[in-house]
Amino acid sequence: MGAPSEIVDPKLLKALGAMKFQLPGDFPYLSRLAALLVVKFSSEIGTACVYPDGLTLFNPEWSLKILAEPSGIQKLYTVYLHELWHLVLRHGKRREEMGVLDEQIRHWQLACDAALNQSLHEMGRPFPATAPGCFPKLIPNVPGFELGLEVGKTAEWSFAQLLKSSPPPPPQGG
Repeated sequence: MGAPSEIVDPKLLKALGAMKFQLPGDFPYLSRLAALLVVKFSSEIGTACVYPDGLTLFNPEWSLKILAEPSGIQKLYTVYLHELWHLVLRHGKRREEMGVLDEQIRHWQLACDAALNQSLHEMGRPFPATAPGCFPKLIPNVPGFELGLEVGKTAEWSFAQLLKSSPPPPPQGG
């Protein structure tokens, strides 16, 4: 992936500043971690993502669609919190420790998103309507129900259930 350095709509930069300002009041214990995040915008990703080193990417077009929704800034803030919580919950490290295979990564991502978004929903966070791939329906618009997952389970539990219900494709080649 190329370097995510794009000219960004000022509305997104203002929204990002507002989210960073809101975070210490909402989650003071996350402020130090959030200060380490490097947030950039890149059209090379579909929605948003975070890397274990804290690089956090948002697709600018997708983010602008969220901002255009009613309560858009709060919905984009939910996405920001979603990415931050991936780091807090060490999803990348836990995936390594479990030995998740490359062909199982999508199952792991869905399991992590299901557990994480259920928690965000319980916190009363509003979810974007324009993010069905990132936030499939549950309560509503939180992953889990259509995946056949129970609410309140860990990512590891959900991962095992997803593997049982839809095993990964066989490895390609020899």
